[in-house]
Amino acid sequence: MNLNTQDFAINAHTPIKIESRTPQESFPEHSHSFEEIIIVSQGYGTHVLNDVPMNLSKNYVCFVNQGDKHLYENVSGLNLNNVLFDLKSLPASQALLDYLPLGDAQPKSWFINDASLARVQSLLEQIHWESTVRTPETDLSIRSLFTLLLIELKRGRVLSINGRDNAEKTLAVIAHLNHHFDQPNDLESVAERAQMSAKVLAQNIKRLTGMRYNQYLNYVRTSKAMEALLYSDKSVTDIAFDVGFQDSNYFSTKFKQVFQRTPMAARYDIALKNSRRH
Repeated sequence: MNLNTQDFAINAHTPIKIESRTPQESFPEHSHSFEEIIIVSQGYGTHVLNDVPMNLSKNYVCFVNQGDKHLYENVSGLNLNNVLFDLKSLPASQALLDYLPLGDAQPKSWFINDASLARVQSLLEQIHWESTVRTPETDLSIRSLFTLLLIELKRGRVLSINGRDNAEKTLAVIAHLNHHFDQPNDLESVAERAQMSAKVLAQNIKRLTGMRYNQYLNYVRTSKAMEALLYSDKSVTDIAFDVGFQDSNYFSTKFKQVFQRTPMAARYDIALKNSRRH
């Protein structure tokens, strides 16, 4: 399934559009001829981007480039905003491009803090309102608000394990696990770093992601492993160590629990699927 700019009335006059999904239901694999930013406000689910699964939860941000293929599954109360935009129709300023993760080496997803999410939601509401009126200032206003949105998404990134309360600390831990998945990260040690009880942290992780703490950590690690299996020539053993497992057999067991197939079978199946697609 390929979605085009005309399907959403994205054009030179309206190069940016907000699509709210409250809730976002499961949706089959698709691609589109425009760029997209996914911003999650609540709930959780699985987002599979270019065959690599990731867990969506509150405050998660993900960029989807033109031509990428993705789908949603296993959703539960997942609410999100999709920012659809046609980069070709926007002014090609270096200031704008600096805030878009267009290169392969740049991270396409991260978490933002609660204060930033509140500001982002306000900007989204303003962009949506501007798109419903037609005045001489509309186009300039939408483009300016979009630039502010990109800035807020970047500077609101959660970079360390800290927060004003347990909710913010839990979000910071989730961001930490997604970035430092290769470290030991046992529950007690991470809870101590976040200055909260292990019991409360585990409960909050379960509420936000739908998974127990160790289950979520293994999910993140095996998802990173899936990416390496698909887009590198590394051996299964090397990948297992790279993502934080100390034993390749244990890694294979956990991988199969998550994806219902072995690492080598996953590598073969996706390669076969892509060859049929082309």
